[in-house]
Amino acid sequence: MNNKFLKGFIDFFSQKNELSGEKQLLKNIEKGFKKNEFKMHLQFIVDNKTKKIASAESLSRWENSLGEIIFPGAYIGLMEKSGLIVKFDYYMFEKACEKLSKWKNSNFDELTISCNITRITISEEDFDELYKVKVFKDHIDKGLLVKTKKED
Repeated sequence: MNNKFLKGFIDFFSQKNELSGEKQLLKNIEKGFKKNEFKMHLQFIVDNKTKKIASAESLSRWENSLGEIIFPGAYIGLMEKSGLIVKFDYYMFEKACEKLSKWKNSNFDELTISCNITRITISEEDFDELYKVKVFKDHIDKGLLVKTKKED
């Protein structure tokens, strides 16, 4: 058998398996949204001088139905490729707003949360309006929620 033919044959099935795997992952991501499996974790930033928590950065983790914790590197790229990243960004933004609402009138009420949002989402026509509406609805001081562009 010709080596070129064999290599082409293997490449074809590798690509087919990869597409099949992506298709399944997309289905699982959709299920993850429906089951609220994407969680916001906070990484606190401490002021070196005061030794007090100064702010927090939101991080996403996918805690799937099998109890596995999946890091963003395994799903963000596919979300960007498929267009689901906008839905994901809004989902995580919502989680940050919920957290800030819960913190009102607590020891954490002046902390900021930095929420990474992709350029794709920030460039959406209605992003700024949705941002304002959400912040207003939850009575959040918009200075407490920092939106940052995720580097592409």
